Amino acid sequence: MATAEPTLIFNQSVERMFQGWTVLQLAVQQGFGGQHSREKAAWMVEAVCNWFQENDGIEPYELEDFLTALLDNEFDTRAEDGSLQVIARNICTNFALCRSGQASTVAESLESLPKPDVSRCIADATDESQDVSMDEDSNIGNHNVNAMMNGMDIGSTSQQNTVADHSTSQENRNSTQTNNEETAAPDDDGWTVVRKPKKK
Repeated sequence: MATAEPTLIFNQSVERMFQGWTVLQLAVQQGFGGQHSREKAAWMVEAVCNWFQENDGIEPYELEDFLTALLDNEFDTRAEDGSLQVIARNICTNFALCRSGQASTVAESLESLPKPDVSRCIADATDESQDVSMDEDSNIGNHNVNAMMNGMDIGSTSQQNTVADHSTSQENRNSTQTNNEETAAPDDDGWTVVRKPKKK
């Protein structure tokens, strides 16, 4: 890109897309990148813009791999909601438009970019009592997972079934562990022998 204006518009488009990317904004808000999460998000914009300036013909799958590595390394986060593919494709499209002299089209589209609604992604545990016994912890964990899943638009019930299956298998493991602990009794010298459960 020869002129500064298309480059500036492209950089602004990357920044606005990242600001509207719920996965990244949730990682920043929750501090997944440590105490410098906001700075890391700003650096990601700069890294992507520089990568496009230094390389020709970046394909969406290459950008997707690059962003996956950045999210994993900097925020210990994976985007499994399909948004990564959309972000990568849109950034590549905007770069091609800016490069071909259609920066004004990109500038106009910046106004319609969505803002993230991370409040829909956070479970509200304020209804729960602060004094919770250890036995109730797993129930509250299940409640929080359900609240998060109900608050998100996930498009399919397979993820909800996975959460339910995980909760059921966790309860089965807990009951098996409790049964094993009941049968294990300490020896005279105070040692407890833990026996391997029989396969069913």
